This record gives sequence, C-alpha cells and structure tokens, in this order.
Amino acid sequence: METKGREDPDVPHKDRAAKLWCEYASDFTGVRWQYLKIPQQDFKRLEPKDFSDLNVFKYEQQTL
Repeated sequence: METKGREDPDVPHKDRAAKLWCEYASDFTGVRWQYLKIPQQDFKRLEPKDFSDLNVFKYEQQTL
C-alpha cells in the first residue's frame, strides 16, 4: 500500500514494477500480495482511524 501525492511521468512505470513485484512475491511465497496505490488527497479526506478503513480504496481500484 502506498499513498501517492505527486504524479510524474515515471509513476506508471513504478506502479507496473510494484504490481510485478507482488505477482512474483505471490508466486514465490504462495501468499497473495497486491499493490494498492492511494491518492494522498483521498487518504487525507478519509482520515482513517484503523487499517481496515483503507479497504474502501481496494474496492474502488477493483471497479476501475
């Protein structure tokens, strides 16, 4: 999970690298790894009190 503020031209490459890392880690460990990027403004607006509050972002990304 990463909060992301500034989006520069390299960000899509970094996102892809993180997703690949999760795929390889999942294959290697047998445990599912998943990359989740949370826009900083959305994170601030939510003001999560508990880690589970961040699940809303997981579901938003799955519907995109």
